[in-house]
Amino acid sequence: MREKAEERKNMDEEIEMNDLLGHAEEIVSSSSVENDQDPRRQEQDQDKGIGPGVGLGKQQRRKDRRQMNCCLILVITILLMGTVFYLANRIYFARAQMDGLLETYEKDKKQVNVDAEHDIDVESTEIVDNNYYNFNATNAQNEALVAEDPSKQPDNCIDDPDFRLRNNPKRNCDWVAQNHNKVCSRQRVKQNCPVACGDCVGVRVKSEGKNNENTKIQSTIVAGIDDQDTYCEDLSQYKEWHEIRISKDDGKMFNVVKQMTHDKGSFTQGLTYARGTLFESAGLYGKSTVRILDSETGSVEKIVSLIPKLFAEGIAYYKDSLVQITWKSQLGFLYNIKTLEETSSFKFETTLNEGWGITWDRCKDELIVTDGSENLHFWDPRTLKEIRRISVNRMDGLRALELNEIEFWRGRVLANVWFEDVVLVIDPETGTVEKEYDFSELWPKLERKKFGADVLNGISISGDPDILYFTGKLWDRMFKIQLLPGL
Repeated sequence: MREKAEERKNMDEEIEMNDLLGHAEEIVSSSSVENDQDPRRQEQDQDKGIGPGVGLGKQQRRKDRRQMNCCLILVITILLMGTVFYLANRIYFARAQMDGLLETYEKDKKQVNVDAEHDIDVESTEIVDNNYYNFNATNAQNEALVAEDPSKQPDNCIDDPDFRLRNNPKRNCDWVAQNHNKVCSRQRVKQNCPVACGDCVGVRVKSEGKNNENTKIQSTIVAGIDDQDTYCEDLSQYKEWHEIRISKDDGKMFNVVKQMTHDKGSFTQGLTYARGTLFESAGLYGKSTVRILDSETGSVEKIVSLIPKLFAEGIAYYKDSLVQITWKSQLGFLYNIKTLEETSSFKFETTLNEGWGITWDRCKDELIVTDGSENLHFWDPRTLKEIRRISVNRMDGLRALELNEIEFWRGRVLANVWFEDVVLVIDPETGTVEKEYDFSELWPKLERKKFGADVLNGISISGDPDILYFTGKLWDRMFKIQLLPGL
């Protein structure tokens, strides 16, 4: 009986405990339901980081952010490394190209000297300088020489342009002129290069002093061509024109006499006219050339290319030679005016150590050079060294910066200004700008932009003393222009 009573008591206690547990679960369940149904409570729980899955979501977001940051850092690192590699590569190849240029120049120079040594059977291998002779004969002297030997008249005295000594392309009559005292004893050389060997009309005067490193310009006689463009004209006839002041405010002060064709692929850096022929220097790396143009149509008749590592700039004639300068290499070249064969090269210096424009003042026998600064540099054409320089100021008093292509005309220097449709007229003695011609209407910028044409650049005299040639870089047209007021 006692055991049954205890067993019943235990069962009652178990039932009571189960009731209590069930009640607690209901309370918890009820509380949870209330919380789920109360949005404000949910917001509070979320703010406190309470609730199912809240902590897990924050961890996932942090992980995603870390991964994203790592990706960004990786991308930036790759870009920086690529940039550094690209710049290093460009610098390396630029230096390699420059080293190659210098190496090629030195090799060519050494090869010329070696060739000369092997070809000349004399003990001395010293090369005669390019200005070993200058022609200074008077008319009376010329007539006396012709009377003495009719075969020496200009018509019978022409160097053979096809002559080559030992079939070497560098050993033409120009080369013979530089080495005449060593090779002109050979009958074949003397017959084919009478001008170079001194068997023509003219008195040759030996340059004073010993040979030096200064390259000098060789002057020869071109038979059958008028020499009038090598002499200084009477500048007093232009006195009234010199005194006239013209500014851009005066508007259009020129007339278009004729429009001609022009190679639109030519990045014109210089024009010059001599001996009835128009010459052009075109720039850009890999595209630089010197050209002969038809003076009436503008069409290209002959092209000679420079090596790709040179950027050609201005060109000028000097008697029977063409003088061409380059942009940043500080190198210049001399060409035979008839054949465009390179006769020699030289080094030069300017304010910025660059070459832009060049022209010849045949009245003072000076070459005038620009380099993008406000200065005009005056060179002795016999030594190609600077003898003086002057600075130029615009009519508003500011420095005339970026002087570009130039031409000597009527005793004055005509100058293009880079990126301006203007032509300055400069007194070469004082640097004073007497006139500023506005050329914005010649071929307006908005119109020529449609054709891919660049800036106005290119001025030259012509066969008519009152007419000038004008063109620009990548222009498909050239103009014959008369500046106003006329004489």
